[in-house]
Amino acid sequence: MDGNMSVGSGERLLQELVGAAQLASPAELPVVLNRYTEAMGLGRAAIYLVDIQQRVLVPLVDGEPALEVDTSPAGWAYRTGTLRVEEGRSGGLNVWLPLADGAERLGAVELNMSTLDGLKLRRCRTTAMVRAFLPPR
Repeated sequence: MDGNMSVGSGERLLQELVGAAQLASPAELPVVLNRYTEAMGLGRAAIYLVDIQQRVLVPLVDGEPALEVDTSPAGWAYRTGTLRVEEGRSGGLNVWLPLADGAERLGAVELNMSTLDGLKLRRCRTTAMVRAFLPPR
């Protein structure tokens, strides 16, 4: 679907994501996020929040491994506040983006996709703004 998606339909999906995420409970947020990221060709999304000591990124969904802040690509995105792209284990790309609320660093978002271009990159960055959907800490 990602190769045939028009700019307009992708932007419409981003708007729908914002509305759906605002109505979702914290437990429902990963399901909502995945529904829209997959429809936009951005693949599966995973949200990781930093622990209080800022040593480990903890997945929002049970069953995913926690990731070390100092040694993982997710940690690199978290520490530097910048995008990190790496080759995925099963081909394709893993894209890690920092998750922040203004100046406060909260964690990282992982997206998996087959290719990355300018339009997908803009959609990835918009999707990483999911902090607005998370309840206050």
